[in-house]
Amino acid sequence: MRQDVALKLLRRGLYSPDAKRQFRRERQALAQLRHPGIARLIEGGVTDGGLAYIALELVDGQPIVDYVRESRLNLRQRLVLFLQVCRAVESAHRALIVHRDLKPSNVFVTRDSQVKLLDFG
Repeated sequence: MRQDVALKLLRRGLYSPDAKRQFRRERQALAQLRHPGIARLIEGGVTDGGLAYIALELVDGQPIVDYVRESRLNLRQRLVLFLQVCRAVESAHRALIVHRDLKPSNVFVTRDSQVKLLDFG
């Protein structure tokens, strides 16, 4: 089966033991998470050529800041999105996982107005 994915790669120049460990931790954390508000891990590993990668669900949407501005959301509508973010973060915390890079550019909103957290880096 063919599927479009978002690929996250560990740059060759960043192959320090700490960077490799952090990348592996992110992959393991994503493997534990199952929530509609968190981009799903498809697979991860190392290519035959030694390139570390994580393949994630490709989110068809846009960063939350752009979505809010373009959709001209009122305060109530913005709070509904924020509540979705909180529920996704809560789900990660219940699994003892911290998002380590939570910021507007890592929160996407899909075409059907659903929030997706990205990049747990």
